[in-house]
Amino acid sequence: MNQPSDEIKERLDIVDVVQEYIQLKKVGNNYKANCPFHSEKTPSFMVSQEKQIWHCFGCGKGGDVFSFVQEMEGVEFVDALRSLAQKAGIRLKKQDPKVLTQKANLENILELTAEFFHQALLRSQAGAPARDYLKERQIKSSTISQFKLGYTPNLWDALSNFLRKKGFQEKDMLEAGLIIKREGRTGYYDRFRHRLMFPIADASGRIVGFGGRVMPGDNEKEAAKYINSPQTQYYDKSKILYGLNQAKAEIRRQDRAVVVEGYLDVISSHQAGVKNVVAASGTALTQEQIKLIKRYTENIILAFDMDVAGDTAAKRGIEAALSSGMNVKIAQLPEGMDPDDAVKKDVKIWQQAIAEAQSVMDYYFTSTFRGLDLKKVEDKKKAAASLIPIIAKIYNDVEKAHYLQKLAGRLNIEERILYDLLGKFKARESGPAKNYRANEKKSAPAKSIDSTESLTLQLLSYLFNYPELIGDQIEKIQTESLHEKYQNLYNILQNYYNAKRKEFDYTEFITTIRQEDQAAAKIADVVELYLQKDNLVSEIGPKDARIDINRIIINLKQKFLKNKMANLQQAMKTAENNNNKKELEKLTAEFDHISEQLSKLNL
Repeated sequence: MNQPSDEIKERLDIVDVVQEYIQLKKVGNNYKANCPFHSEKTPSFMVSQEKQIWHCFGCGKGGDVFSFVQEMEGVEFVDALRSLAQKAGIRLKKQDPKVLTQKANLENILELTAEFFHQALLRSQAGAPARDYLKERQIKSSTISQFKLGYTPNLWDALSNFLRKKGFQEKDMLEAGLIIKREGRTGYYDRFRHRLMFPIADASGRIVGFGGRVMPGDNEKEAAKYINSPQTQYYDKSKILYGLNQAKAEIRRQDRAVVVEGYLDVISSHQAGVKNVVAASGTALTQEQIKLIKRYTENIILAFDMDVAGDTAAKRGIEAALSSGMNVKIAQLPEGMDPDDAVKKDVKIWQQAIAEAQSVMDYYFTSTFRGLDLKKVEDKKKAAASLIPIIAKIYNDVEKAHYLQKLAGRLNIEERILYDLLGKFKARESGPAKNYRANEKKSAPAKSIDSTESLTLQLLSYLFNYPELIGDQIEKIQTESLHEKYQNLYNILQNYYNAKRKEFDYTEFITTIRQEDQAAAKIADVVELYLQKDNLVSEIGPKDARIDINRIIINLKQKFLKNKMANLQQAMKTAENNNNKKELEKLTAEFDHISEQLSKLNL
């Protein structure tokens, strides 16, 4: 094992890595999910823990742990290698910034910057006010280390001078959002100065940006309380949830994510032991953030300071979550309190608010009807106008019907009237100018697998999962009737079996092709996985498998013969147009022969 990639594969389980991105469900010895690379309602994405591979039978993508991270992150192999090496605790050889890929170079400069800020907080004399502030906010030293909090000196070039000494150029710092070009003259200055620094990491724990809080008493009224990294190729705040790398395991364990507004809300909550908490960093929930959460749970609890029912941006985020099939609740704290305040006063207040979180629809009903007089037609219209657009976003039809029924009851009107209003609202929303999701990037449609490939996969998967049936079936199968992608693998199986016959050992066969033909071995792994995606191996026995194999062989032969006849018909037409009677007679005889073969198959 002389390659770092081999060592990484030894240390990391592909299931653990994939589960950081999507929710997997155990099916037999494997794991299954909706494919993250194309839209689908029926899961066709499979992960084999035994073989350490993944494959989607809907879009055809597949590979090992490195290819999965490359696809998910949209990065080159070297970037996936760095990311997984860090996860595996493997130290790669130090590389000169000049020879790193652009993304790896950016990752490197951000990690060094976070460490620079962290050490300035812990060790510098100038960082004393920041240390005092954190002590006043009851943030422990262990929490400071956990979240790698920092401080940036009140100098124009402290960070940039440090990074130059590490071999980075100004263009690197600019791309990372760490410096700003001076207006009207040459040169740059540090973006963050004399601020408490919060490194912002992605779900994998890689630093992607920073948030900087103004120091208390430092012209707080004049300066922006928080400034954040600008959008870079590495950082887009609409796609990041602060603290997710720290919270994801607990979110999965508790099957719910609590979303707050601020960095300190997250930090205080984690310190108090409530660790399934992330922050939307001052923005309403975006579709991208919802997708991130959905990797780990379908349950969201919102704990925002704002009046959610009256805030347009917050409402849009909630509607997006509802339309994604998420279960959304609202945690309500005593007036004037945020999660950080609640934790400091008594963590039980915070825990109770989460435990008693109200369904977002019940919350909307309560908020909407507050102050309305339902004896008045105008107020009934107001209630319907407020709630119908939200109910329309509910993904589940049963849940949608429930709230329409509830609204009809409260308004004392017939449900059909509300269904009519719902239909009119959807018709208006279908216009691109009024659909706030119209410009979102849609998932790529699945690449269709043709029926011959699907049947070939089924057939070979049966043979690989029921090797005791190979001897009965192998002589019945025509190699040319199989999909061309799998013909070589079948030929290897056929030749190996014919050479061994009674001494044929399936385990030995698989071991041999792994050693002799890596390409065939990879296809074999996917083939074996195919039947297991629907857990059929555990549900049907050899007797039913034999019946299904015979059906598939006949279907494949029929398709092959029909395709051959179609080609002959085209050739016959050409021969007729060219007045080539001899060729036409030959083709006609062949056509009749195949037609006879086909009719026998139908008997």
